[in-house]
Amino acid sequence: MTAHQETKINKIMTEIYIDLYKNSTPPGDFEELVKNAKLNEQGQKIIPFDEYEIDYDLFQLILDRHVAKTNLSPYLKNKIKTSIYLGCSPKYKKNENKNI
Repeated sequence: MTAHQETKINKIMTEIYIDLYKNSTPPGDFEELVKNAKLNEQGQKIIPFDEYEIDYDLFQLILDRHVAKTNLSPYLKNKIKTSIYLGCSPKYKKNENKNI
């Protein structure tokens, strides 16, 4: 992956996180969470993602919308999605009407 692609992917992922936290309960400011995050023993920022919830369908919609508007390869689009799933996104809200 080129440095340009990595920068582009980081920007897309940040935009996704901003949108996810903005639409979570309670609404959050991802940039403020990052700015105020404490560091763990490895120097990684700790985001309190368990304090935020988002409807699973809305999560998917936001993720798909952001990834679809890129001109990245399917491999890189999948890499972004996987990174978001495994990253510091808000936890999913239990949908009473579906078995999620």
